[in-house]
Parts: sequence; structure tokens; C-alpha cells
Amino acid sequence: MPSDSSRTHGLLRIESGRPPACAASAERSTRLMNGADARGVSDGNDGARFADVSGATGQLLALRLVLERPPHHVRWVVQSGKIAHLPPSAVDDESVTFDVMIRVVSTPAGTLDFRGDCVQGPRASRFVYLCAGTRAGDPSSCWDRRAKVSLMTLSTEHVKAMAAAPELRLEGRLRGTARDGGPACASVPLLRTGWTLVGRV
Repeated sequence: MPSDSSRTHGLLRIESGRPPACAASAERSTRLMNGADARGVSDGNDGARFADVSGATGQLLALRLVLERPPHHVRWVVQSGKIAHLPPSAVDDESVTFDVMIRVVSTPAGTLDFRGDCVQGPRASRFVYLCAGTRAGDPSSCWDRRAKVSLMTLSTEHVKAMAAAPELRLEGRLRGTARDGGPACASVPLLRTGWTLVGRV
């Protein structure tokens, strides 16, 4: 839930004290999430248009994955490719955070596809692996687990919103501890409202 120092604007959480430009991006992106400007025309403010993801290059999406209340003293990484690892961008007593860049393109069938070193799985079931314990490169750990975070809940509306406000990031929060008290593993759903637009700081 947002802290006392933040407020919720549609799907965007804005920390208090943010510059006006961030608030303007919030309003613009919220309209896009709600289906406004659905044909990719100018939003009437700054001429921002939706990115064309039909080409080979597509559009970059900045994702933030936050594990809430994971077990203490367990190493976490993002799996990149088959065996490489990327460390967290932030770790504290309550969470582990990963900032990941992926690319979205449109398939010939008109659906979205996700690409990038951190993207795993077949086209119809793309996901990101968060690895814990020995799978994260800690041979002394008693845990050997991977949490699978699906990308298939990312929609065209999310892509359009990011195109209108590229200074923002799509954040997904997950439960970091499994029922047995160990690190989250297998398929882990996003908490609460799913993907949320937030500032990059």
C-alpha cells in the first residue's frame, strides 16, 4: 500500500514532493491506461504519441520487480540468459528490488511478444526468473529455488502508457516468502493491483 508520503493517481503512485512533470505524466499515463487516445493520436498536451511496436526493434519497457518481506540472509538475482545473473538494484530489511529492461514487439498475429536477456520461456508464456540461494550463486545456502514472474499480464495499455511517459517504470510487487518460510518459488503472482506506474527513483 502507498505510504503516508505518497498518493495514488489511477495506476500511478506518486511520491510527495515529486516535480510537476511527474504529476503531468501521471495524468497522461492514467488516461492511456483507461483507454483514452486509443488510436495513438496526440494527447493534446505535449504531442506525445504511442510507440509503434510493429517493427523489429519494438519498444523498451523499464520494469521494477519488488520482493516483499523475503527471508533474511538469502541471496537473490535475476537470471539472464541460461546461466548468467544480474544482482538486485536495492536490498533492505523489508524488500529486494530488481530493475530490468525488456523489449516489447508486436507479432504478425497482432499480439505482444517480449524479448531481452532476462526474458525466459516460449512466446506464448514469457516470464522472468528470480533465483534464490544456490541458484543465485551462494553455495552455502540451504535453498535452491527460482520464482517465475509472468510477463503475460503486461497489456497494450501498459505499453501505451510507458510510451507516453518513458521517465516512469512499471512496478510489480510479489510476496518474497513461500508458505514453508523459504524463498518464494514456482509461479508467483503479482500482489494487489498488479503492474503500477512509478517514478524511476
